[in-house]
Amino acid sequence: NVGCGCGQGVMGEGACPQDGPLMYTISSYISTPAATGAFVGLIGPGIVSMWWVMDRFHQLCAPPYLLRLAQYLSLLAFQIIFALFSIGQDCTFLALHMWTSKAFQAALWLYNMLYVVVACMHGPSRSNVIWIVFAGAAISMGASIMTHVWARFMIHHELAGNKWVAQHGFYIWECFMLTGCFSVGPAL
Repeated sequence: NVGCGCGQGVMGEGACPQDGPLMYTISSYISTPAATGAFVGLIGPGIVSMWWVMDRFHQLCAPPYLLRLAQYLSLLAFQIIFALFSIGQDCTFLALHMWTSKAFQAALWLYNMLYVVVACMHGPSRSNVIWIVFAGAAISMGASIMTHVWARFMIHHELAGNKWVAQHGFYIWECFMLTGCFSVGPAL
């Protein structure tokens, strides 16, 4: 099948599911060099804006030094791990891909959780920025939980079938998670 094998097609394996019980994932769609380049190119401005948002948020809320440092280091870790993720497609470097997928999610969890902590410390009534950042962090963390719930549900109950939502559910939750992570900067 053309477009069905590992790394085939312009945008990865879009013709048929390749990622086991998860069926379709962002990883399978970005498994080719062209798709990885498009993914990184399109998401790059959102990643860069994360630094600006964090700096502005810290100016606005003036969190304690250790919270600022932890958030800075979590974003730095994310950026380094995301670069490795971009190199390690699931077709060619599966072990690296699996590790970096989990590691960059953990770094973003910490990064977003610290937004929630600082927003709660600062008080939501002082600025709409707090609500925007809080919403992005909440969407990201909630969708991240749902990717794991969906994966467990699909694997243990084998409900993949031929239904489009069942096949693409994990992919949809991944998209929500990344939207929550990378949308705050452009939203501000």
